[in-house]
Amino acid sequence: MGLDTEPTGPATPPSTAAVGRSLEEPTVPFRPCTPSPTRSVSVPDLSEAFVIRDAATEDFDQASAVMLDAYREYKPDPLPPAWAGTWEAYWREIGAVGSRAHEAQLIVATIGDHIVGAVTFYPKGPDSNVVDWPPEWAVIRLLAVSPDRRRQGIGRALTQECVRRARRQGAQAVGLHTDSRMPAAQRLYSQLGFRRAPRFDYQPILEADITVMGWTQELATAPRPR
Repeated sequence: MGLDTEPTGPATPPSTAAVGRSLEEPTVPFRPCTPSPTRSVSVPDLSEAFVIRDAATEDFDQASAVMLDAYREYKPDPLPPAWAGTWEAYWREIGAVGSRAHEAQLIVATIGDHIVGAVTFYPKGPDSNVVDWPPEWAVIRLLAVSPDRRRQGIGRALTQECVRRARRQGAQAVGLHTDSRMPAAQRLYSQLGFRRAPRFDYQPILEADITVMGWTQELATAPRPR
């Protein structure tokens, strides 16, 4: 979960996706952070194009900065003392992209040398350590787009790349979370074929009126991104 056209909000309790090419393109290996063939995406009405690719180790710091910048607006201000521990643990997790490299694939969107978006893709959903996702599912987490690059199709393209990978590996479904305060993200996921799955909802802070909302897409009937 993460940020797309708008941020998608927290994806875990304190313990712990433009127009792309077709599916007939060469696939990439399912190895975390291994450079792969890139997908160049033309952005309507813009002079620049972004590229979707796997992150290399040297991209981690820049990807971390993009993720933190995208989520910063969701920090409560002022931060209630009772929420401080939960928020700080979550903030550290967002930025710790290297800690997820063994279980997940960090996928980035770049324009030139600059990372403008990122998402974490778990080929094995339970490895995300969020909720009890079924073992046959893949999971999308921590989708983020730089605030000055939103509404350019970057979040959509990153999400579609995750769905492509899940389909290629034979996953039965894809799961993700977003925040009840983020209607733009909810609209995007609905447009991409995801449906609400309340059984995967949770509340990261019981005292707050915030629900982290489960969404799923069954791949047997999922629309193929074009």
